[in-house]
Amino acid sequence: MYASDWKCFRNKSSAVRVAFSLIFAILTVLAIIDWNTGGFNGDLSPSNNSKPCALKMVCYYNFPINSTDLQPEQIPESLCTHINLAFAGINQTDFTIHIPINDTQLIERITSLREKNKELRIIISVGGGRNKDFGKMANTHANRKLFINSTMKFIKKFELDGVDIDWEWPGSDGNTKEKIKFIQLLQEFREEFDRHKKKYILSIAAGALESQVEMYYYVNYIPLYVDFINLMTYDYHFYTSYYPITDHNAPLYPSAKDRDSVFAKLNVNYSVNFWIYKSMPREKIILGLPAFGHTYKLISSLNHGLHAPADGFGIGENGFIEYRESCAFLKLLNTFHVRDDDAGVPYAYNQYDWISFDDVHSIRSKAEFIINEKLGGAMIYSLNAEDYTGVCSTDGTKFPLLKTVRSVFDGCISKEPEVP
Repeated sequence: MYASDWKCFRNKSSAVRVAFSLIFAILTVLAIIDWNTGGFNGDLSPSNNSKPCALKMVCYYNFPINSTDLQPEQIPESLCTHINLAFAGINQTDFTIHIPINDTQLIERITSLREKNKELRIIISVGGGRNKDFGKMANTHANRKLFINSTMKFIKKFELDGVDIDWEWPGSDGNTKEKIKFIQLLQEFREEFDRHKKKYILSIAAGALESQVEMYYYVNYIPLYVDFINLMTYDYHFYTSYYPITDHNAPLYPSAKDRDSVFAKLNVNYSVNFWIYKSMPREKIILGLPAFGHTYKLISSLNHGLHAPADGFGIGENGFIEYRESCAFLKLLNTFHVRDDDAGVPYAYNQYDWISFDDVHSIRSKAEFIINEKLGGAMIYSLNAEDYTGVCSTDGTKFPLLKTVRSVFDGCISKEPEVP
């Protein structure tokens, strides 16, 4: 689930929130079943014969709701290699790609960013965590053809560079055939793209939990058709009534408390290596970096560490907090900022409020992880949740998380494998 989905989640009924919590609980339980019974051990070292680093920086950009949101002209086009416009939907009558009329005007403003960065790739992302439009469309070849043709026309009309498919999740409604339909959709998109002289990009947003990988994807087929996957390595933990304890949103490694617990697999390192174990090439994995965090309301202000009992969301709507809001929280009197060296991420608390988030230090560690693991690059979700106003730094630096990644990537020296 993407951060924007949390914003919309605030308007849902309590019944929907309970249902969502139940789904998350089931996925988490499935992710940790037989975690101690052998099989994949969570560690795959990169080979020496890796490709030289040529790292992508994929930036998701949510269409702004109002004039106070991040506007296209504020996007740091020089820091991103790709901008994914989120999100388009699918018309359930004729299976054509669909966006509101106001968003079409925004696309034209976004594509003008190429005037400053001619190498910038702009992609339309279809779907999102709340979107349930894929199943019916993907069910038949005829329906898929309608969608693919309309997407191709859309891409050409706005002079875009490709499409990103964010289907959450194929087969999640119990129809296991959707896993096959998903692969067929990717295959047919690739066949359509290959008919054109221009090289169009096909990517997907992919789940990070082991249970999601096993339940929703035929991983060995995906790299045959996609250029890369945007791995959603976040939302590992957030408040639910089924797991009412504090924990990290996006730990790089398991914390000391998680390492020997049922949560041992819920971290970035394990997710990346599990996808590799399931046959996804390293260079096609784009690691997701959250510019958002999650909040909890503590039961006791005296119990404020990891796995502390909580009885609801903390500050922010439905427990969602953007990076600049995390910075504001850190500046409050009596806020304590804790760095979890085991997990590689921080958390903070103030009285009964507890937040999990990423900062420039944890983002730097993840960018270095990308280089060390020889992955394809980073994805940030999202530009809208970043500090685009400069409140987090003393000198007014804007987009500090994105700039941190860029500085690490710019220092990456490609090393050609030795010729035997």
